[in-house]
Amino acid sequence: PIPGIEDVPYVTSDDLMRITDRPDSIVALGSGAVGLELCQFLARMGTRVTLVSRQRVFEKFDAVLADEMEKILAAEPGFELLQPVRPVRVSRQAGKVACLLEDGRRIVADGLFLATGRSAALKGLGLSAGGVETQDLKVVCGDDMRTSNPRIFVAGDASGEEMILHVANHEGRVAGRNAAAGDVVERVD
Repeated sequence: PIPGIEDVPYVTSDDLMRITDRPDSIVALGSGAVGLELCQFLARMGTRVTLVSRQRVFEKFDAVLADEMEKILAAEPGFELLQPVRPVRVSRQAGKVACLLEDGRRIVADGLFLATGRSAALKGLGLSAGGVETQDLKVVCGDDMRTSNPRIFVAGDASGEEMILHVANHEGRVAGRNAAAGDVVERVD
């Protein structure tokens, strides 16, 4: 939660796929694969992008990769990466969006892009009635994609792992093969 977010217009990755006018500037929150891809796209289209990331980009995967990604992004014209720093408030300011960071910096841009991730739509599915355990808005599962009910498998956003289409496709193949076999024949790596 970011104070002021309810009062500020923002776009998501879905919204960005439908824009017809390029904003002159944007502040983006979230540096996962989707956020990085769309920020780089906007910068290359001429939008001045300021990407705010709570942690170093790709650091959770590999420190060397994080170092290289910083160099790549630093070379992108119109692209500024601010990390690791947290946004503490967003607000409207004279027809623009202002983002205050924990270190006192204030970014003002034409728009706000939220790339902070998604939550699976689990509400109302009756998962507990089916013996399927959930935790922190995701279905608890093993690397075989089997849930706490051994007859139910999960894939995609509901698994809570990397919420990227390619990962979801892989999880779906593993879940389908294991469900069809009735046994573990494959695991997600």
